[in-house]
Amino acid sequence: SGIGTEEARSPSSNQPLRPEPETLVFLHGYSGNCTLWLNLVWYLPKSWRIILLELPGHGESSFVPKEDYSVFGFPDILNEFIEGLCLKNFHLVGISLGAGYCYSYASKYILKSMILMCPPGTDLYPNGVTTEYLRKLDRGENLVLPLTVEGFREMMRTVLFDASMVWWLPHWIARGALDMRIPCYPNFRKSINK
Repeated sequence: SGIGTEEARSPSSNQPLRPEPETLVFLHGYSGNCTLWLNLVWYLPKSWRIILLELPGHGESSFVPKEDYSVFGFPDILNEFIEGLCLKNFHLVGISLGAGYCYSYASKYILKSMILMCPPGTDLYPNGVTTEYLRKLDRGENLVLPLTVEGFREMMRTVLFDASMVWWLPHWIARGALDMRIPCYPNFRKSINK
């Protein structure tokens, strides 16, 4: 399936175990990795089981070219992973693309709850409301796969809460970020295409 995992913490042996501890499964966002969650998990109760998933083709995880990593296909891959861990009653936590996967998973399978942070947008806004980003997607422009430094800056202006901070981004940092991201684009495209 290509899913990687890091068990950030299981209940320690000196704590009384319940038949199944509260379990949280975390899904990071597009072009991120599971380390995103490391600072957060230490604030959660020590008795909880914390599982940090590494999405396929991200971080250190493998990528299986024939798998469907789209928001529509990934829930089946995730469910196979969940069943492999024998999880019956768990919470899904996702950010960005990971939140989209959570939402899609919940539409097909049973889970205890989900927490969505910065879920991906949709063009199904009421009353025809849209955003400049969605208009660009309709024109075939994909801001999350920039090829130039200016394209990278435009992506950052689109995704940051305070876009005024992009002006200071040095050319060499943007170029370095692109050089790290561009080789991963074939994998990333599989996760955002329907």
